[in-house]
Amino acid sequence: MSFSIQIASDLITVEAGDSSPVDLTLVNRGEEADRFEMLVEGLDPEWTAIPVPIFPVGAGETQVEKIFFKPGRASESLAGNYPFVVKVRSMNSGESRQVQGVVQIKPYNHLSMDIAPKKGSISPVHGMEIFHALIMNLGNTEQTLQLYGSDPEDAFAFEFEQEQVTVGPGQQKEVEIRATPTSKRPFSSPRLHVFTISARSIQTPSLVTTSQAQLEQKPLVTPVSMIVVAIVLLLVFFWYQSRPQPPRIDSLSLDPSTASYLVGDEVTVHWKTTNSTGVLLTIDDQQTNEAPEGTKTFTAQQSGSVQLVALEDKEQSRPMIKSFDVKQPAIEPDPVVDEFEITPREVNVGQSILIKYKTSHALKVVLEPTATVLDPNLDSYELPQNQPGNPKYWIVAESATNKTTKSRQITIKVAEASAAHVVFFDVQPREMDSGGGPVTVKWQVTDAAKIQISAGDKTSDAPEASGESSVNVDRDTEFYLTAFDTKGVVTRSQRVLVKVKSAPPPVTEPSTPETGGDNKTPDTTGNNNPPAPTTAGG
Repeated sequence: MSFSIQIASDLITVEAGDSSPVDLTLVNRGEEADRFEMLVEGLDPEWTAIPVPIFPVGAGETQVEKIFFKPGRASESLAGNYPFVVKVRSMNSGESRQVQGVVQIKPYNHLSMDIAPKKGSISPVHGMEIFHALIMNLGNTEQTLQLYGSDPEDAFAFEFEQEQVTVGPGQQKEVEIRATPTSKRPFSSPRLHVFTISARSIQTPSLVTTSQAQLEQKPLVTPVSMIVVAIVLLLVFFWYQSRPQPPRIDSLSLDPSTASYLVGDEVTVHWKTTNSTGVLLTIDDQQTNEAPEGTKTFTAQQSGSVQLVALEDKEQSRPMIKSFDVKQPAIEPDPVVDEFEITPREVNVGQSILIKYKTSHALKVVLEPTATVLDPNLDSYELPQNQPGNPKYWIVAESATNKTTKSRQITIKVAEASAAHVVFFDVQPREMDSGGGPVTVKWQVTDAAKIQISAGDKTSDAPEASGESSVNVDRDTEFYLTAFDTKGVVTRSQRVLVKVKSAPPPVTEPSTPETGGDNKTPDTTGNNNPPAPTTAGG
């Protein structure tokens, strides 16, 4: 090792904005003088300063150089520990050494707050004023602040959008403040109040920032204005009462109140007038004199209008007209069952069936015999089956006029599911040469009280829930496994077919002509029938 380095302290504590020096001791163990380069890695370059980054050291000498750590006093210099590495490299040999350390930046706190607007007002009409507090954290640690509001006379209550707010270093948060008076003063003089909003740190209770604003409490009226308004109102009232009043229609309405009526509907006219001795009521060109306030009922036959005129001696009001429309009653079509289907038709107990349906002109759809009301706007309904049997289902569509249409009946089969379950069943090999031979049957069944294995027309009981056995086959054979649960309900697996190839036909050697009694004379008569067999040797 040609040189060694050592740092005076591997933990450097520094205040943000201050500078802290640290000594680095270098020992040149080589036999000749050397120049060394020093640098710091892992920290913001602005946080460190090296007065002499390259320095000479004689052979066998020891030299101390300083490194200054100076993080800025800004929110970016967050409080905490920052590891760093000091590297020193020999300029002659290129050999390098490094030491590690930690810079610990101490926390500092600085809060600021501003309120906008600086002045607000509250009155009986405008019972709440909204302010906004802008809180700024100029320190280097996160602060959780509790907000408070107060005024010297306790005239207002303050509500905060957030009673606690967390502000990170260098961040600012805006909080809405609602100020409402604790007591209403509709009759008083205007008053100006000064209130204070405070934000106190939960982590450091001694850290507090405050800001003030003004709030003016205005009355509804002052005593002087109240007297003036009362006098004006009295004058207006006396003038209004003494002036001549023409006849006036206050209201004209039809009951029931609807856009149109059907032929034969009973319609009642209601009216009310002021300053009149009677009214002239016209319904379908028929005029009658009526009282200033009253009702009259008529039967709607065709579209028309109702006209009312209020009368007072020789004066009359402007007519008020109410038009109405009369229509023939619509013919309600019969409900129609467009579609009704159930799938699947065969299920086990506990499973559900899917009922698909579609209707027209139906206000209500009922599934029978369960009396379940179906939504006419949907097209399917899932119904669980909890009892074994062969239930029948149908739907009834009902219109708004209580007309009904019944669909066809569908019968389904609900079977009780077996508790026994066939996990595995196989026979190998599936194909065999002619003559057959042994095959291996393997099976695994759960929750079975009895297991039967059939090979062709032979059936035998399996002694265990899982196992294997050997069976000889000499022809195509179908194997079945049947499992019974404790209730005797059957679960049957799919069949397994073992095929045995057929024996090839015997090979016939061609005959050779010989001299003797076995010679055959060719058939020249055109007859394709073979000749009768002959016995050799006569």
